[in-house]
Order: sequence, then C-alpha cells, then structure tokens
Amino acid sequence: MAIQKYKIKNIRFKSNRRIAPSHLHNIVSELCKWAISDYACYKIINDFFNTNRHNTDNRLIISRRIEILKEEQKNIYNNEANNYCFYKVKQLILNLFENSTISDDDYRIVYSDYIEYLTMQWKKYPGRYGKVFYEPLIKYKRNELFANRDFANSKCDVVYKNNREKSLSIYECKFGLVTFFSHLRMDINTVPRNLRNKGIRARRKINYLRECQSIFSSNSDIINLDVKIITLATRSSIRSSSNLLGGIDVITREDLEDRSFYDLLKKD
Repeated sequence: MAIQKYKIKNIRFKSNRRIAPSHLHNIVSELCKWAISDYACYKIINDFFNTNRHNTDNRLIISRRIEILKEEQKNIYNNEANNYCFYKVKQLILNLFENSTISDDDYRIVYSDYIEYLTMQWKKYPGRYGKVFYEPLIKYKRNELFANRDFANSKCDVVYKNNREKSLSIYECKFGLVTFFSHLRMDINTVPRNLRNKGIRARRKINYLRECQSIFSSNSDIINLDVKIITLATRSSIRSSSNLLGGIDVITREDLEDRSFYDLLKKD
C-alpha cells in the first residue's frame, strides 16, 4: 500500500475562540503592545514574570522589583527604557497585585497567555497566503488528521500555514518547563489519579508534536516545517531534562530576546 503524501493545500484547521476572560485578554494584549514598543520593557516584563509566578506580594514590594529590573537593564545591559512605555508597563503589572478581581489563577493565565500572544504576533504575517491559528484541530480533506489516536485532542497553541511558501509551523507554548518536565517524569502507574492525568496529558502532547514532525517532514509537500516548544526558560535551565521532549526542539528565552527575533515582533 502506497504511503499517503499530504499536500499543504489540503491541511485545514478548525480553531476555537480564546477562552480567557476578556478582562484578562485585554491585560495581555496591552502588555504585549508595550513590550513590542520598547526592547528594555520587553526584557523587564520577561524578567518579572519569570521570577514572580504568584501575585501574593503587596504593590510596594512589586514596585521596587520593577524599578530594580529597569536599573538592571540600563546599567548591566545598556538598555534604557522609554519612560512612558515603562510607566504603562509598571501600572499594568501593579494592577495584577492586591486586586480583588485578579486571582492567583488569573495571574498565571496572564503570563501564560503573554507568551502565546507574542508567538502569534511573531507569526502574524499579512497577506492572503499566510494564516495563523490558535489551538486548532488539524484536518486533512475535512477529516480529523489524528482521529482515534490517544493524542488526538492534544492540539498546540499556535499554528501558522502559508500555502504559497509551503510553510507549516506548529508551536506549543510553555512559559516555564519545570512543571511540564515533572509531569513527563512521573510514573503514571503509581501516582494519584489527578497527577496521573497530568502525566498522561504531557506524554500525549509530546507524542502529538512528534507525530506532526514525522508525517509532515517525510510524507508531505511541505518545504518549511517548524515544530517546536516555545518557552521563557533559559537554555541552561532545561539542558539536563531536554531528553524528556523526545527530540522536539525548543525556542528558549535567549532566542526570544535576540534582537533579530524582537524585530520580527515589531513588523506591521
């Protein structure tokens, strides 16, 4: 039996609407707007969320931390933040603390969606041939591509397709990878059910990415294929655990903060 060769023009996507509450989505979009406006502010936001994973501290403490990050950018990295941009970023972040409408779970949604929003902006090319999708179901000629596979419902955060260039990019965004690695390491046969389900989902996610990499690299007319995990974790922090990712490449914080990547975020 001949192996089916997938044609990019027949690969389709059914994308769901973003499920984050509108007030959180608005915060994320504003943060990204100012991050893209000023490189120093971009790095300040990245630094802040990377070291502040909960919104339990008071605003005075948070204000001092943000000011310290600004000084570090200026004195260590020679990146001086635009004053107005910095003011807007600082106010947005401060409003996430001591705010009865922003729970700790809401706060985590904000910094998780932040990296997804940046990824979508990176791949948001204008024109009729390129399209970007959020958490889409992948179909081929109207049929679900991975139907009946245990990872069929895994999906990925951002998918970009360009028929003219025969390009397909599939990205899973993980703000930090520590928790994901812990889920991949666990023995699903011995842990409690709630943890077992997390372990199963993590393994299915990797299997999903590997299957996309496999079938589209060997059995398709796609010329430019990019299947990766995107994270604000540093390269050194994940090196010892990268074997758990089954060969899937990672775009790390160093890549995201490279000037060439940042310039792509600023395109119209």
